[in-house]
Amino acid sequence: MSWARDLGPPQQNWDNSSKIFGPNNSLATLNVTFTTGVSAVGFDAFPGPLPGNIAISLFDPSNDLLGRSIIPASVGANFFGVVSTTGLIGRVNIEGQTELAPFEAIDNLAFGTTSVPEPSLLLLLAVGLAIIVGLGVLRSCDIVVKGATQLRVRDSA
Repeated sequence: MSWARDLGPPQQNWDNSSKIFGPNNSLATLNVTFTTGVSAVGFDAFPGPLPGNIAISLFDPSNDLLGRSIIPASVGANFFGVVSTTGLIGRVNIEGQTELAPFEAIDNLAFGTTSVPEPSLLLLLAVGLAIIVGLGVLRSCDIVVKGATQLRVRDSA
């Protein structure tokens, strides 16, 4: 994390039970930067001592904006999680939107890389499942045909 500090044990009126991290002052925003890109990130976001919105922006490793979300946050932990299907996440910016006390902090940060199946793989899986089901239907038809002892074809002559 850049420009972050340990805010210490539970903060008065913040409703947190463990240490949280936030910016050095209330005018700064909190940036979490990943040395290698990740595809999933989640954390508990705190708006500070007052309820209010928190803006969360996701950037790729080249610092291009992937997306932005504003979550309404009550006092205490507010979970935010995302899995990117468009590219890796290089940085997350968390910005408090409360006018009287714009502040933000996070706890329980988790991140990693996930694999999202390609659409062609899903199509292949669907075709394979259809073949298996089709073979099951044909086998049930074979049982009926096996019940006949002999089939004869008459000549029309």
